[in-house]
Amino acid sequence: MTGRELVSQIDSAIERRHLLKHRFYHKWQAGTLSRPKLQLYAAQYYWHVEAFPMHLKDLSGRTTGRLHDVVLENLAEEEDPAAPHAKLWRDFAASVGLNEESLWFSHRCLVSKHCYGSIGRSAGSIPLPKPSPRCTPTKRKYRKLLRARSRDCGVTTA
Repeated sequence: MTGRELVSQIDSAIERRHLLKHRFYHKWQAGTLSRPKLQLYAAQYYWHVEAFPMHLKDLSGRTTGRLHDVVLENLAEEEDPAAPHAKLWRDFAASVGLNEESLWFSHRCLVSKHCYGSIGRSAGSIPLPKPSPRCTPTKRKYRKLLRARSRDCGVTTA
């Protein structure tokens, strides 16, 4: 197999499974997603948006030549001081009714009945670790909020 044939096969596989062909994105583009589904998506996807520049920095250290330039260009766009992507995503989340606290707690939402229900699976319960005896008042406050948030996500706390 030549390099061009391999690239052609990879492009074909990507095209068949392109993210924007998923029914979720079809519904989004059609304007038929409910606010709760948009909120769940905004909260869960935020962690990818937040971490992506870090992954690009790591990748830039392992690339050379044209690929290195492309990665740095992408990183510059992600971190653009006028409109960093993480801030843009937080703005989107706010527009669908989420505050920053909701985003912070969303990474703790390990299993979501809304998410699993939409793909035909039942959401089991995943126990979360017990609080440390060294919890400060601030940590206790956040653990209390986490327990309340976890119940909304179908997660039980230990």
